[in-house]
Amino acid sequence: GVYTQKFTNTEYGNIIDVVNATRKVQGDRIRFIVSPTDRTDNPKDVLEAKVPAPPKDEGKIARPNPLTLVVELTADGRIKLNNEGHDSLESVAAKLKEVFKFREDSGIWREGTNEVEATVFIKAPRSIKYGEVIKALDALKGSGANPVGLQIDDLPQYKIQ
Repeated sequence: GVYTQKFTNTEYGNIIDVVNATRKVQGDRIRFIVSPTDRTDNPKDVLEAKVPAPPKDEGKIARPNPLTLVVELTADGRIKLNNEGHDSLESVAAKLKEVFKFREDSGIWREGTNEVEATVFIKAPRSIKYGEVIKALDALKGSGANPVGLQIDDLPQYKIQ
């Protein structure tokens, strides 16, 4: 089935709850419909994000990937790329383009492929508006990020003041 969320003012945490409940059976991707109408036949009106598999408790300590890129949206409106502050999504997108160009020139490929490692994760507090996450997802796609993943575990619970 298709779940359509028409209200961009919905808290992101509500969307995450739906994703969390379905990610075990729905595969590893979710499509966000961002059309201002009910029509979804235009590919530009659909943004796809990678959803991580549920965490497995195997007693192993996962080592972080040094190439991981995380865009964090904070409750107070700040934007960070790997903890480095940025003034806007446009600034983050420009920085990501630089990173991807450097990786291409340096031959930094996604494991087992000839594609530039351009995976980016979005992290946002559960209380942020869904529309803000969609804006970030759109900006990251425009930067060349692929895939864009949603961090959906261990998200901050605090409310926007």
